[in-house]
Amino acid sequence: MTDNTKQPNNNDNLVPDPSILTDLEAHARSIASNLDMTLRDLRGSLHGMSDLTSESMQVFNNIVTSTCDQVDSAIRSTYAMLAKAEEFSESMNGMQNIFQQIKDVKQLLNDFELKLTSNIGQQK
Repeated sequence: MTDNTKQPNNNDNLVPDPSILTDLEAHARSIASNLDMTLRDLRGSLHGMSDLTSESMQVFNNIVTSTCDQVDSAIRSTYAMLAKAEEFSESMNGMQNIFQQIKDVKQLLNDFELKLTSNIGQQK
């Protein structure tokens, strides 16, 4: 036997097995397909998250706007109530004058009654 038969030929080592290349290509296609599907799912999830975030921000904006409007309305109502209370207080000052006049009239009536009763008592 010669040494050539025991040693493999260098040219044989350089040629890959066709079935390995076919399997490798099939696995690469499978990985590419899985990656495409994963990226599509990710894109869909990200779009859904973006839509949800956008809707949440719109709802938040509407709530803040509504709250500001309600607070503004409450402030206006408070000022209106304070103005009415001030008007009432001013009108009560007028009542103080009327009360004093009533007291004066009552005192005059008492004085008149006292003089009248004393004059009647002196005439008898």
